[in-house]
Amino acid sequence: MKKTLLTILALTAALALTACAGAGANGSGTTAAPAATVSLTAESPATQAPESAAGSETAAASTDDTVFRISGPAGGVSESGNVYTVTAAEGTVNTVTDARPLKTAESDTAGEAAIYALCDLDLSGKGTLTVTASYHNGIHTKDDLSVKNLTLSVTAPNTALKGNDSVTVESGAVTAVSTAGDGVKTDNSDLSAKENQRGTVTVSGGTVTIYAACDGIDAAYNVEISGDPTLTVATHTYSSYTAATAKKTTVSSGVTKSAESAKGIKAGNAVTISGGTVTILSMDDGIHANGGEKLGNGAVALGNVTVSGGSVSITAADDGVHADGALLIESGSLDVTESHEGLEGHTVTVNGGEIRVYATDDGVNAAASSGGKSDGLITVNGGKLTVEVAGRDVDGIDANGSYRQTGGFVVVSNPNADASGNMSAVDADGTVTVTGGVIVALGTVPGTQRGGGRFGIGGMNAGSSLPSGYVTFSGTLAAGEHTFTFGDTSETFSLKSPVTGGWIWASGVTADGYTLK
Repeated sequence: MKKTLLTILALTAALALTACAGAGANGSGTTAAPAATVSLTAESPATQAPESAAGSETAAASTDDTVFRISGPAGGVSESGNVYTVTAAEGTVNTVTDARPLKTAESDTAGEAAIYALCDLDLSGKGTLTVTASYHNGIHTKDDLSVKNLTLSVTAPNTALKGNDSVTVESGAVTAVSTAGDGVKTDNSDLSAKENQRGTVTVSGGTVTIYAACDGIDAAYNVEISGDPTLTVATHTYSSYTAATAKKTTVSSGVTKSAESAKGIKAGNAVTISGGTVTILSMDDGIHANGGEKLGNGAVALGNVTVSGGSVSITAADDGVHADGALLIESGSLDVTESHEGLEGHTVTVNGGEIRVYATDDGVNAAASSGGKSDGLITVNGGKLTVEVAGRDVDGIDANGSYRQTGGFVVVSNPNADASGNMSAVDADGTVTVTGGVIVALGTVPGTQRGGGRFGIGGMNAGSSLPSGYVTFSGTLAAGEHTFTFGDTSETFSLKSPVTGGWIWASGVTADGYTLK
């Protein structure tokens, strides 16, 4: 039985595309090769417009799969093995419009998108392709979707770009708009017949701009950002394209956020960023990795987020970066300009890079395991970490477990820290151990032990005393830029709010041996 692998219908005198048929397609990676190779040119159209619509750019017609409206000279569609390639030739401007009314019921024959394929789909060329869908998805393949070189703009009510098995952007300029759904999405997290992992969204080059009512990127497995792309994601009310019906919000624990998942980048297993410039405006978490759930490949999701390069800027209604498992920062720049909680993971490790966090709840939080055991861990081995929090009953660094520092430069400011330890610059259920680097903890000047064996000292609430060798700071720092100098260390940081008092640890530091101004 033959099934339609890809249907694109052109209805102008200047261009016609084709319905390409193949045998044995099942959308699961074992699709048989299409029966024919189609080369599309204006001189040899495969589908003619209705006679009454010849030369019209507003004519429409239908097949048993899809309804399209299209105008402009096309590069063509070709087939190689189980891969279709849609090419927009350099200098051409091509338009595909799916004019069907909004999808209201499931259908096996309707075609999910303006461009819909049951096998791998490669979009390429140095021309321009604009896809507008009113039915459901913009571009959707049951297998792998890739974009290279193309200037591509897709608008859809549901998902703009969807590859059930993977989505890859290598280069080009891509704009994906979803008015009521996700921007870019994968569905599967199992292994292919060739043991290849499915479900990853990869951005390795080009300029990618995503506007989504719900999640910007929603990957069933991993999200991998590498190379030197420019990626911008705006979700929910941060997107000017979101439909009014999709702008519902909810209030949870004092946080106003999207009623539906509207995360900037979400992965079912892990997120890795090793390069590029990433900007996220999210009415939910900025970056989120799920952990603990069983994946299609039989493994349990890790829930890890790793930043090892690039420049990341996040404005989030909820967490800036949330890892159900491990959050690891090796290098690069990470700036959480607004958030409820800034950085959260079961473990948070900073080995390098420059990180700035502003939060209205905890700035950096190591969450306890699901059993409630205080086994979270925050570790700083290098890099520069600046944390500032605002609000009541919040902590700058909050370890539901322990805090350890062996290197790096850390500034943590909680203007509302108090001597009782209810609000702290550094809060640990376990121990605070500092053996290297510098930490400047700004808040209340060290006080006395209070009930329960906890200490409200220096804005730190811990099960043990401050690290041996600390010195107190009793001055006031105004909002603005400040510099800490001690020996060969000279670091500049900025504060949004004034803060009084605190404590400082650096190897060999003395009360009169440093400057902070």
